[in-house]
Amino acid sequence: AEDGSRPEEDTALGRELERRRAPEAR
Repeated sequence: AEDGSRPEEDTALGRELERRRAPEAR
């Protein structure tokens, strides 16, 4: 979560999940 706990890890995980979920819908 981008609340300040782990923005880097959350962002990386979120991006990876989004890419796997919809790589065409960036």
